[in-house]
Amino acid sequence: MNQPALPDITRSDEWHSRAVGLMPPTTQVLAKGPTQYVDGVAPKYAARARGARLWDVDGNEYLDYSMGVGPVSLGYANPEVDDAIRRQLDDGITFSLMHPLEVEVSELLAEVVPCAEAVRFGKSGATSASSSDTSTSRGCISENVIPSSSWRRMASSTSGW
Repeated sequence: MNQPALPDITRSDEWHSRAVGLMPPTTQVLAKGPTQYVDGVAPKYAARARGARLWDVDGNEYLDYSMGVGPVSLGYANPEVDDAIRRQLDDGITFSLMHPLEVEVSELLAEVVPCAEAVRFGKSGATSASSSDTSTSRGCISENVIPSSSWRRMASSTSGW
């Protein structure tokens, strides 16, 4: 039985060697880290992506089943999304004050998710989820301290949010 050839991932492994020691654990997002895939078989670094396809730094093309670890439901490089981002970049991003888009998006979310009584945005997935868990738990129980196995959750339990 003929087995398909494994992709050449030489450049990907070279990038990884450069990162080891410099960026422990070589990524800031565990879900896309090299420990999530088969070493020596799966690439470690992407160069570009479009739609559901991803190309690694060695030029190999893949169908990306994880789609950016979840949030890329419309596919990579979606023209409508990218155009909207470019338009907003002309006006700036990450302001030190609130922006009307926050209200507009909140209104849209409340409209399409009928049970949403309020909306809260966060800058990162893990910390935001932990804060939301803590706030929801605090609202459901009378305790002021919520046990947790994560330092982030313990920190968020005293954050006042």
